[in-house]
This record gives sequence, structure tokens and C-alpha cells, in this order.
Amino acid sequence: MGDPELWKISRIQRNTLWWGISKRTNSPHRCPHCNLELLTGETPGFCCGPQGEKLHDVPALPPLPEEFSTFLNDPRLSSLSRLLNLIYTFAQLESTHKFPSFGNMPAHFAVEGKIFHR
Repeated sequence: MGDPELWKISRIQRNTLWWGISKRTNSPHRCPHCNLELLTGETPGFCCGPQGEKLHDVPALPPLPEEFSTFLNDPRLSSLSRLLNLIYTFAQLESTHKFPSFGNMPAHFAVEGKIFHR
């Protein structure tokens, strides 16, 4: 049989997670306290605490630099936000093994060993 450490890459057979909608009742699935779209299985208050009690515990972020307006005002931002988040999540990964080098070929994403966030 194959190497048990080798990752198997395949398609997800069926998507059972949804953002902002209850597929069972076909109704909106949002936190009633902060109005955040919730993922299937998340309960209200998961994001901001029971009854929204943690909603104001974190101070507001400072204004973003003007240069950010280029992509913040893009109508596709919301639909691409999760994809962008995943891309940046993978960009932050480190490995216990050295990343392979293929000479002058373009870089590709490869993972060897254990991966972790710092």
C-alpha cells in the first residue's frame, strides 16, 4: 500500500456546511446580537458571547489606509472573502521539513512533514 504520511487530495463529495442560511428550514442563520452570518452548526453567541455580552469587549480597529479602498470597494470582495482568507491562511503555514526546490521552475505549494501556524 502507499505511504501513510502521503496526503490524499480529492474532491469534497458533498458540501454540508453553509454560511448564513439554514438549509433545513431555508431561513437566514445569523447571530441576533451582532448580525454575523453563522456557519451550519454554529449557535447564536458563538461570535460575540452569550446574549452578545462580549460584543463591545474588543475596541474598534483604526481606519484602514486609503490604498485599501481599491479592493474594499470592489463589489466582488464579499463573495471572494473566504477564498482570500484561505489563501492567506496557507501563506502563513510553516513546515518541519524543508520546502523542495526545483531549480528555475516556478514555485508551487508543497507540504512535507507537519504543518502548523506560528
